[in-house]
Amino acid sequence: KVKFIFFGLFHALIIIFFFIAIKLINTATAVILLYAGAIYLVIFSAIFLREKIEKITLISLVISFLGIVLIFFNENLRLNLKGYLAGFLAGFFMSLVFLIGKILSKEYDKMTMTFVQNLIALPLMLPLLFLIRFNWNIANLFTLVFLGIFCTAIAFLLLYSGMKQVKGQKVGILLLLEIATPIFIGLVFLKDIPSLREILGGFLVLIGYILLIIFSKE
Repeated sequence: KVKFIFFGLFHALIIIFFFIAIKLINTATAVILLYAGAIYLVIFSAIFLREKIEKITLISLVISFLGIVLIFFNENLRLNLKGYLAGFLAGFFMSLVFLIGKILSKEYDKMTMTFVQNLIALPLMLPLLFLIRFNWNIANLFTLVFLGIFCTAIAFLLLYSGMKQVKGQKVGILLLLEIATPIFIGLVFLKDIPSLREILGGFLVLIGYILLIIFSKE
């Protein structure tokens, strides 16, 4: 179906633009821009899924959005516009993938969705192996296998399984919690220290998440 084609295509574009972003800007900012797609998802869910946005979802959305704005608009924006644009596009396509995923989850099981999504994305990603220099060694191969299995296959299996139980608008806000993990990893392993603005912004995102969990009707 056409939906599956776009499902796989947008998935590939997320990966491409996100890796461009983390190469050009710091990890924390790239991750925030990626998961800003969760905000777009809330809006798209209201438009395309005809979901009525609950009051608590709207409150959480506003608080989380303020946190993202606090992180995004800084003195580095003009200096590395290409990196910020790549991060924005990664987030935009992520919201479309989750929107289509929510629609497909009504007809297909999580295994089918994950398999077809990656099957369509694969031919789009393979040419990159010949366009960039890649050092084929055990460490890099292990990293690729780990990313493919745990960060892609298993992650999306769990995501699509949860989509059957949760409204699209709430999937968007809940996904914002994932921001904390890569920022922490960047801090520990890459010495990518978040600024005070990023810390305050991340705190607002976390507050929005906690409010949704505590007061949600689901």
